[in-house]
Amino acid sequence: MNLLITQLSLYVLILLLFLIKINLSKVIKKIESEEVAFITKSLGSENEKTVFVILVNSSNEDFKKIDSLLKEDFRRRLTVFLIGPSWLYQLKILAWRQHTVYHLDKSVWKGSLILLRSGSKIKKIHNVVEFLDN
Repeated sequence: MNLLITQLSLYVLILLLFLIKINLSKVIKKIESEEVAFITKSLGSENEKTVFVILVNSSNEDFKKIDSLLKEDFRRRLTVFLIGPSWLYQLKILAWRQHTVYHLDKSVWKGSLILLRSGSKIKKIHNVVEFLDN
């Protein structure tokens, strides 16, 4: 009898963990879509030719390289969303003067990403360093 109760308890626990995982996935997807909606508002009107938005996470392994590329004289003005502490944001406003920089102190985005909008189409570019270096 005790074995049956233990097995049943184990099945209930597994079911609860599975339901929590499903719910957590839905919450993360909702947060991601809200962030993308917020960011796409910064992409300007569809009448503008091509607009680039960069999401840069300060904890990303490529942050130092991206930082140095954004400090260089770049061929176009970019919109940069920096994910990181506010003190770093204050420093990067000065360092990345030729770009428009916004601050996101927390985000579900773990890496860095470029959103390229041409007309009504939005393309995601995941290799930020390679894109900026060309």
